Amino acid sequence: MIHKRRISTQSLLEAAYRPDEVLLYCQSCPNYEANFSCPEHEFSTAHYLQRYPYVLLFMQTLPLTPGADPLETFYDCREYIDPVLMEFERRLHGETLLPGCCYNCSDDCSALDAQECLQPSIRRYSLESLGVDINRMLQFFFDTPLIFQDDQMTFVYGFLLKDAPDPIRLVELESELQSIEC
Repeated sequence: MIHKRRISTQSLLEAAYRPDEVLLYCQSCPNYEANFSCPEHEFSTAHYLQRYPYVLLFMQTLPLTPGADPLETFYDCREYIDPVLMEFERRLHGETLLPGCCYNCSDDCSALDAQECLQPSIRRYSLESLGVDINRMLQFFFDTPLIFQDDQMTFVYGFLLKDAPDPIRLVELESELQSIEC
């Protein structure tokens, strides 16, 4: 099931922008400092978000196979979700906000000795890597808390947008996302 909301970036910042709190969550992640899309960033995340007046948020719930490893399922689903988001980024004239770390290139950031991203044109951030408290955001805009359950997995992602999206493109995007089975 998919739920979406188009909101102003300012309302997102007021409701759920908590970069100091979110950084603490990020620091406990095994990917922390192993991916160039993860904090701490060399730029102001608030200013980064404010380059776009709108945010299109998605909350997608997918069933979880009994006994399946949730982390493995998350990455398996991302193999289907991420390419759809990147394709629609162009169609919506915005910037994708991925569900988690960026894996858009074939290079494994954690295995590189590089000092910076080798493919910044395809590097994308997640809402949380930009300082958005996902639980606060879900409660405020979707009236639901982030719940971890044994039978389903919730993905949160979106787009930063300069303009209101074309309704036909939104229907196409939702249809593609609804068809994802992982």
